[in-house]
Amino acid sequence: MSKKRKLWMLIIAVFVLVAIAVVLFLQFNKSTMRKYIIIQNELFYEDMAYVKMAENLFAISLTDQIGITDRDQQVYAIQGQDSNDWICVRIDGIEAVYRNSKIPYLVVDRFNTNKMVVKDESILEGNQKTIIDQTIIDASLGYMVDKNLVNMPEEGYSMVMAINLYSDDFKGLCITLYYLHDENGNCFIYNSNTEEVWKIGHELMQQLS
Repeated sequence: MSKKRKLWMLIIAVFVLVAIAVVLFLQFNKSTMRKYIIIQNELFYEDMAYVKMAENLFAISLTDQIGITDRDQQVYAIQGQDSNDWICVRIDGIEAVYRNSKIPYLVVDRFNTNKMVVKDESILEGNQKTIIDQTIIDASLGYMVDKNLVNMPEEGYSMVMAINLYSDDFKGLCITLYYLHDENGNCFIYNSNTEEVWKIGHELMQQLS
């Protein structure tokens, strides 16, 4: 047998072994993944139920794929969170956050925000301001109470910016609100999920000027 033929046979043998190893690895990996069942907006795994969160709650960073749904959707762990409490499901390329039903619904006043990043999203590389002054954060978000609820302003806006909220208590998660500033100098916070609008003071505007 020629050296060239031996070389080709060796290459083929190596290729076959690698292919077998990959198949075995994928089968093992898939067998160790959690199998989630989808019923309406809930996921079920063993004795745990997960509820889909609002679309303005995002996972900042995902880690490993930990499971798959009965509709072949990928389920990931969220960096900084216990996967028994919080998970992220990738549905048609869009990521959705789910919480364990035993965990209370997460709202802004329970989030304990300690950092706000305010960004102009109307242009690709809009101005961005990071606020870590707890006094400013508490003052700005403290307006989100019933007495400050108003109808969506009909006047034109001179400024619309996204407010991304971060918390050390919920690492890996982010809540997005919107800051509105109308042509009359009034300031508002808008929750796109609940469609609620609160009239606020000028503390946040002063940080952005």
